[in-house]
Amino acid sequence: MEPAPIQVDLAALGCPADGCYVNLVMDAWHKRGSPKRNVIMIGANNKNGKVKQDKGRLNAIRTRPGSLNEVPPPPPTGTVVVGTDAPTTNALSLNPEGTAVIYSQEVDGLVDGDQLSVKGGLTTDVTLLNHNANVSTRVVLADSPTGTDPGTVGTAISGELKGEITENNGFNCTKKATPCPSVKDGVMEIKKNANAPLFVNLVLNVSGLGHAVAGTFLPIPPTGGLVVTIYPASAKG
Repeated sequence: MEPAPIQVDLAALGCPADGCYVNLVMDAWHKRGSPKRNVIMIGANNKNGKVKQDKGRLNAIRTRPGSLNEVPPPPPTGTVVVGTDAPTTNALSLNPEGTAVIYSQEVDGLVDGDQLSVKGGLTTDVTLLNHNANVSTRVVLADSPTGTDPGTVGTAISGELKGEITENNGFNCTKKATPCPSVKDGVMEIKKNANAPLFVNLVLNVSGLGHAVAGTFLPIPPTGGLVVTIYPASAKG
């Protein structure tokens, strides 16, 4: 469930309104932990023991509100919301390793200064399997509804994000945790006019951690979806 919006009282801020920061803060504790021997890894562990970064992101969108007299203020005039809850498949191969677009939403007429807010999710289920499954997801701005990587146009118009609306990250879906939800939430600012229809694709990659026999498939229940909110360039804050 999405949390209720928070109205920020600018007068009560401990910093000037034009000089504040949004920080993601983390803490960790365990009663049996040792500061000399135990750490929490931020990122992903590679087989060679190195920690891989670029697995997370802090997102923010700034817009001019539609009205200052309403709490929370309504979306700016011209905001468009589109979405889908129709999955393209109900299962994905574990051996060989599978990658596919599960949800795809077309977005047309993107121009310089538009801002995208994307919320999506899907569920995987290992109930019928004899082992766990490694699951990773990401959201990309693709040239086609089947594109699993950022498209040529999507990469060119999105600046340093290069077509990646969210990072690619995941987890092991286990017998104790199944069914396993994957939730994605990302934003992107458009830096150039698209001049072509594009697609916001929620991509799933799965593998059987070396245990799946050839021909094994991971079920994907139809309980997810994708919602794209397009804030117009005219309302950019």
